[in-house]
Amino acid sequence: PLLMDPLYGNPKEHILRMGADYQELLSNCSFPFLHAKILGFVHPITREKLRFEVPPPKIFQDILTIANTPKA
Repeated sequence: PLLMDPLYGNPKEHILRMGADYQELLSNCSFPFLHAKILGFVHPITREKLRFEVPPPKIFQDILTIANTPKA
């Protein structure tokens, strides 16, 4: 399952398993950790090529920052 996925996972268990550094950030997270930076497809009716690009949510970067911070 994806991190924080309520359908196929257990968000409460994920928070506990991740440890104290992550618990404050994850306790307020209401969505699974899945993001498509770029998504594109051809519209099924108009045949127009559509492309969407969105930066990941701030919490994604916050989690990566914690993960990449050396532990003392």
